[in-house]
Amino acid sequence: MPFGKYKGLYLWEIDTGYLLWLLEQPRLREPLLSAVCQEVRARNDIEITNAPETNKDKVKRIYRELVFKWHPDRGGNTQATQALNDFYELLMKN
Repeated sequence: MPFGKYKGLYLWEIDTGYLLWLLEQPRLREPLLSAVCQEVRARNDIEITNAPETNKDKVKRIYRELVFKWHPDRGGNTQATQALNDFYELLMKN
């Protein structure tokens, strides 16, 4: 792995959860993308496709970006974070 907390490790030494998280990242490029897909397939015998993002996936991604930006621990404020949380819950119920 060329970056992150697993830097210097081989893909077969990395947790499956982290590999699945990597696949969700929009900036993951070749040849690492292909290598991670191949490793996940080998572990789980599942098919990974480049399916388009669903609306719920988009909402979740945008929510995470905004919470990361406005979280009180990162210099944001509590009211903004709570408003985001409430709105996210409302959107995910539908």
